[in-house]
Amino acid sequence: MCKLPAEVAARVESVQPMLMWALVWSQQFGIPVLPCGADKAPLTAGGKHSATVDVEQIHIWWETWPDALIGGRADHLVILDFDSYKTGHAEDRLSLGHLPATRVVSTPGHEGVRGTHMFYRGERQSGKLGAPARKYKDKTIDIRGGLSHDYVILPPSRSQEGIYEVSSWRPLADAPDWLMRPEVTPSVTAEIPSSSRVPAGLRVVVPKGTDPSDHTFLLIKHAMRAGLDDDQIRELAEADAITTSRRAERKRQQPNWWPMELARCLEQARTELLEGADGDKPTMAQRLMRIAMRDYELVRSEENVPFGVPLTGPRVVRALRGGSGSMRAALAAQHEQEFGHPPSNGALADVMTVLEGRAAYKPTTPLPMRTAWHDGEIVLDLGDQTGRAIVIGPGTWKVVEEPPVLFRRTDLTGELPTPVRGGKLKDTLYPLLNLPPADRALLVACILAWLIPDIDHPVVYLRGEEGTAKSSMARLIRSLVDPSPVAVRRQPGRDEDWEVTIAGQPIVVLDNLSTMPDWLSDAICTAVTKTGDVKRRKYSDQDLSVVSVRRSFVVTSIDSLVSRGDLVDRTVLFEPEPISTFITQTDLARQWERDRPVALGALLDLASSVLAHLPAVAESGDFSRERMADFVHVCAAMDRATGSRTVDTYRRKVAEGVRASVETDAFTVHVLALAEQGWEGTTSALFSTYHGRLDRGADTGWPKSPTQIGMRLGRLSGILRKSGVVMEKSRSSRGQVWSLRRM
Repeated sequence: MCKLPAEVAARVESVQPMLMWALVWSQQFGIPVLPCGADKAPLTAGGKHSATVDVEQIHIWWETWPDALIGGRADHLVILDFDSYKTGHAEDRLSLGHLPATRVVSTPGHEGVRGTHMFYRGERQSGKLGAPARKYKDKTIDIRGGLSHDYVILPPSRSQEGIYEVSSWRPLADAPDWLMRPEVTPSVTAEIPSSSRVPAGLRVVVPKGTDPSDHTFLLIKHAMRAGLDDDQIRELAEADAITTSRRAERKRQQPNWWPMELARCLEQARTELLEGADGDKPTMAQRLMRIAMRDYELVRSEENVPFGVPLTGPRVVRALRGGSGSMRAALAAQHEQEFGHPPSNGALADVMTVLEGRAAYKPTTPLPMRTAWHDGEIVLDLGDQTGRAIVIGPGTWKVVEEPPVLFRRTDLTGELPTPVRGGKLKDTLYPLLNLPPADRALLVACILAWLIPDIDHPVVYLRGEEGTAKSSMARLIRSLVDPSPVAVRRQPGRDEDWEVTIAGQPIVVLDNLSTMPDWLSDAICTAVTKTGDVKRRKYSDQDLSVVSVRRSFVVTSIDSLVSRGDLVDRTVLFEPEPISTFITQTDLARQWERDRPVALGALLDLASSVLAHLPAVAESGDFSRERMADFVHVCAAMDRATGSRTVDTYRRKVAEGVRASVETDAFTVHVLALAEQGWEGTTSALFSTYHGRLDRGADTGWPKSPTQIGMRLGRLSGILRKSGVVMEKSRSSRGQVWSLRRM
């Protein structure tokens, strides 16, 4: 073995031999060292990650373990480990490219067959080399790489097999280019344990053939990338076969080795993912991903739509893509703030795609808009930047800083004022409702029902002549519960326009309708009772977009529009009175903004009282036969709380709606007249009773053929029954025969 120069030996002759060599390797050659036992396992609690060049720490270690082997971590090195005793080693040596002369260490090997360590400068992961035809795991030449924090035993250590000796003190050569190219290996998927904490079907991929000392870290790092929390990662790692094998090794049996190793891997993975590793400059997409992982967690709605939830600040979910309130916009703004320039659209698109993939493994979570149930109480989102909400319970309500549920907002979500206690609706809201006094309490019951999620809400129908302030009233009552920058909407088009109209707000105001086409009548009915639809996702051939919503509606018009029986049953008609004294919109808005906090407080007082009476009303069973039973329960609870008569008013309104729908449809009036006489015949015979009136340009409400008559009678069956008409259908030799008679 080569000896040190005399002047160096003189300075260190009083030092214990192994301590002296540990100092030489660390101080002269810059290799971080650590003490190891005779089995080459680290003696320190931190294992190979505790390796250091700190002189004081090295003195402490070798004063504690004077005969400890010297472990040297391969920082900034690539060390080839040739084990000559292994089968096929000679063939593997021949498969290598040119190896420049460099520093070489002779290792004890196995059964007297010594091996070799060749030291090169370079940065790469650990791995294996060998003949191309050989399986990766069977290759006999190991690569100890600094990027894997790997280590080797340094001379003059003596292990159980023998002593390590320096064969050549040549200066380190640069690793050849062919060695710096990582070998291409297949990937393997870590076994996912069966547990409610780890999402079923999640794949965490670790490169096949990874050194076992790095396998656990990469598994943890990739699991963290997949969005698992620390408990899920621990369970995943403990169920992994390679990690389990490592934990069982004798050299891992130091006290608390596994908890410390897990904590270290978690911390290192978090640091690399959020801050970057080894001084590499991250790409723009990587910076965006680190911001996303640092600032958000992912959730998935019941419609399978991904959202982000800020980890600090208001706990309001953000759609991944969209407008100014989306997570995409927030990431772009944060990137510009931290790095001084906006990210590219391409980087943002890549990150959104990755986040959508991660969110797919999250359990579904209800993400309501504006109101939600929680432990028997109603939570009302104030919609402000603080994220506050109001919790309404039986007999009480309060404003809370952190809502107990996650709310979803859109660009159409407006802010509610902080409610003020002590007011009365008759002093704040009633003076602005130009309705007959008998109807005001029922309108308040409709507004009150809007606070209660997951029930069918009646359609508030404001019909009146020009100048009755229908639109202003619609805006006003809507702003008490669900204000929006777009308070009212025009009549929508079919299909896509309808989805856009109802998607972003829980209360939809359709203002100044001139017609009510059949498709719109059906669409409102299904949206009141919770509609669902499946469409092809845009820019995709096979992906589906699922829509599932329940909405409340306010409709205003001059003409009578509601005639379909199913919509009549779900509609409450209010007829505003003509206004004798007008005030400007500016004055009305100023007065309402002053009174709205007090009116909201009064509505919350009423809501808490209604919640206190609802259980008794539901248990009574008095209203089980009502079509809109949940809303009738609200009316009945309000009657008990205030002494009003909203149930009677509601029933009267429904009856009036049935009569109005009959009177405004000429064909229905004609059928009623036939029923008064008692009529029976085929649809052709019924068509003959009026077809002479069907001149060109006549009322389009009349069926134009016997076939249309049969379809029309089927839709009118509910209205006719409510109007006291029995309609029966039978089949004879003449075909289908209809019978109409008064009850």
